[in-house]
Amino acid sequence: MINFIGLGKLGLPAALFFASRGFRISGFDKNKDLVSKLKDNNFNINENRSHKYLKYIKRIKFNDDLQASLKYSNVSIITVPTPSKKDNSFSNEYILSVLEEIGLFIKRLKNNKRPYLITIASTVSPGSFKNIFIPFMRRKFKLQINKDFYFSYNPYFVALGNCFDVFENPDFLLLGCSSSGAKKKILNIYRKIYKNKKLYCLMSLEESELVKLLVNSFVTTKISYTNFITDLCNKSDIQSAKNILNTVGLDRRIGRHAFKMGGPFDGPCFPRDNQALINYCKKSKVNHELLDATIKVNNDRISDIKTSVKILQKHKIKKIGFLGISYKSNTNCLDGANTINLIKHYIKKNIKIYYYDLYVENLKLRGAVRCNSLIELSKNVDLVYVSYVDTAFKHIIKFEKSLKIWDIWGFLKSNNSKNISNNLLDLL
Repeated sequence: MINFIGLGKLGLPAALFFASRGFRISGFDKNKDLVSKLKDNNFNINENRSHKYLKYIKRIKFNDDLQASLKYSNVSIITVPTPSKKDNSFSNEYILSVLEEIGLFIKRLKNNKRPYLITIASTVSPGSFKNIFIPFMRRKFKLQINKDFYFSYNPYFVALGNCFDVFENPDFLLLGCSSSGAKKKILNIYRKIYKNKKLYCLMSLEESELVKLLVNSFVTTKISYTNFITDLCNKSDIQSAKNILNTVGLDRRIGRHAFKMGGPFDGPCFPRDNQALINYCKKSKVNHELLDATIKVNNDRISDIKTSVKILQKHKIKKIGFLGISYKSNTNCLDGANTINLIKHYIKKNIKIYYYDLYVENLKLRGAVRCNSLIELSKNVDLVYVSYVDTAFKHIIKFEKSLKIWDIWGFLKSNNSKNISNNLLDLL
């Protein structure tokens, strides 16, 4: 039996996916109200195609008691939060509290001849296994790595809202393992799901910790470069930034993935993974100017969008509608969402804010009015800002003759329309 610890935005979809593949699953979360709703099958998740997987919720045995959840399991997958600390490294507080419970459980398995597999899917700072987790288990419980338990590091490279898509078709599986025994045990699990051997990237725990941060850091570098190109085109009176990006991305060394017109990177992972990598570089005395430049370009992009308020005020735009307020489509996650900061900034500048969002409910934001339809939004505002790409937003072009649409993503299409642009100045 596989035990999932932490049933949040990542843990629950992962548990449902494994349950759909025939595994016996138990799931723990300290939120008793959440566990109660899950037991009663009275819960929904903002994930693309969630209806396909929620039917497997009955296959999961939910608990708000961790020891009860661990019972009969031989593997635990930890997906608890690892919030950033002041130095931008990740806190291991919640992981350590879980390891304490798992340590107690392993100690009670008196005649256990097979090491218990502890898999951490939460993002951790490089060096966490070697310097913190392994010594903790040894010091606290006198448990020996690879004899009493195995460690593996298996972070998921998913975007909230599209978790199931990535689980079904991952680019690769990052599997950091404490020994050959740990490799064998985690491969026994995944080979029941994925037959393609090329997916498995097996390495040491130390290597895998670093890979997780490096992947996200490189993606953000691509995003910052696309924002640099967009800014260059806008300030050079070149109207075809989208065409330029599409063409540059045709080079296989570059690729079109994460190389499109759009906004600054945000959300719960990209910004903090970059900062955590910089923290590690500082500790290792490694030059991190490239990472600093990526963040600076991103911050400049955010500043440019914020300072647009002066342009709006100059042209007497007093009411703005936001299409979406979370950090991306198919999720209600507001962690690190640039849109929220932008809305608060505009409100301070006495601009009236309206918004339409398909995923976020009960947002309490003074000065912002929720609209229940695109029609309602269009009737109340002078200009619409497109926060992220969502096919449901395409219907806004029905109102483009009487409404100015600021689409920084360049995904809305209308024949020769002068009222839709990625460049605000072109609209006013």
